[in-house]
Amino acid sequence: MDQLTMPCPVLDCGPDCWACGGRRRVRFTGEAAERAGATLARIDRWVERRRQEPEPEQLT
Repeated sequence: MDQLTMPCPVLDCGPDCWACGGRRRVRFTGEAAERAGATLARIDRWVERRRQEPEPEQLT
């Protein structure tokens, strides 16, 4: 993976955002893109496992 572009991770992103400069998207290149891509893949697998688990019964 040479490049990965994703939404800005800063919660209060605005015109003077330190991470994206107001573009609302950040670009990772090289090794950073590889690490970010691997992290996103782990998150996707975790979310999929959680979706497949039965809902816990609510305690009353």
